[in-house]
Amino acid sequence: MSKKKNEVTTSGADSLLKNLINSKGIKLSNETVSTGIKVLDAILNGGIMKRAINLITGVTGCGKSQLALQIAKQFKQNGYSVLYFDIEMAITEQRIKYFNLDIDSVISYTYTLEEFDKEVVDNIKLAFEKDPNLKLLIVIDSISALRSAKILDMQIDDNLQPGVEAKYITYLLNKLLRLVSTYDLTVLLTAHLKQNIVMPMQSTHGTLTDSGYRIPGGSALQYLTSQLISLRKKQVKSVGGIDIKYIEAKILKSRLAPSDKTVTLIYTDQHGFFDLLTNIIFLLENDVISQSAGRYTLPFLDKKITLKEIIQEYKSNPEFKKNFDELIDKYIYELITKNILGKDEPANIEEIIAENITDSDFDL
Repeated sequence: MSKKKNEVTTSGADSLLKNLINSKGIKLSNETVSTGIKVLDAILNGGIMKRAINLITGVTGCGKSQLALQIAKQFKQNGYSVLYFDIEMAITEQRIKYFNLDIDSVISYTYTLEEFDKEVVDNIKLAFEKDPNLKLLIVIDSISALRSAKILDMQIDDNLQPGVEAKYITYLLNKLLRLVSTYDLTVLLTAHLKQNIVMPMQSTHGTLTDSGYRIPGGSALQYLTSQLISLRKKQVKSVGGIDIKYIEAKILKSRLAPSDKTVTLIYTDQHGFFDLLTNIIFLLENDVISQSAGRYTLPFLDKKITLKEIIQEYKSNPEFKKNFDELIDKYIYELITKNILGKDEPANIEEIIAENITDSDFDL
């Protein structure tokens, strides 16, 4: 049978799509790089997305920079060049060395938005044009500290600044997104949350999060990012003169996983994140293991042991480490991954709804 004049075949549509993508140089990818923290990788469905703009938010002191440094370390281990823009000039040389980053890769300077656009973004494009095989992660810590030179000298109320800055940040993010779509570039942003920002009705100058906080910088930070991780302080415990910090990581947005999933992470400012302690907290919070009077009950042990013994056994006993890793992997899969992958999803959703739906479900 001959094809009608205006008929488009599936193969023809595929060819058209490929030609369109190739003509714009667009690279589509859902690949990820591990954060090095098992439970966080699980709720992100793999880790931090490559060739995407990703965002970490939270109030001051909740671990945003620490997580950004951790992610930068992981990207470097996966063969990426890293440029870390310390806009707030808060990253010490000790922290840079601990996360195994090159001193020269961390640029501590308070850029204006205009400077960052011309001196950084334009040069990144030139770098990719010179080396098409370049793999690059850039971290902007924080996007909230990038201010436009056009308004720095103006007397503007703090509540109105987010709206004024929003259009400049939106322009910058759109420019970065074009580079991300074309080259092997990943962008990681951090942003401060601010509370009680006064906004006009239906304003898009700030992205609303939990508890009345907003992310200054405009709705572009929500719509143009592929992953949005919110960090919240939980508690601080002092052990041997070292402050161990507990924070909640919540997925507000992800292209790869459901939002609103949360996990508890543990870190110190001096030594970064503790994956083992984070895993123990995950098992405790989900009642896989129990703790009483400072001693822990693990399914693969006949006796109760202390937290110190768990850490020592994990480091020195290969059999213990194997059993513990299998335990955490099993319950990460059962409690998080299986839900994301939809392994137990019914084959026919329409039949399930038809069998169980009632009139009250549509009683508006």
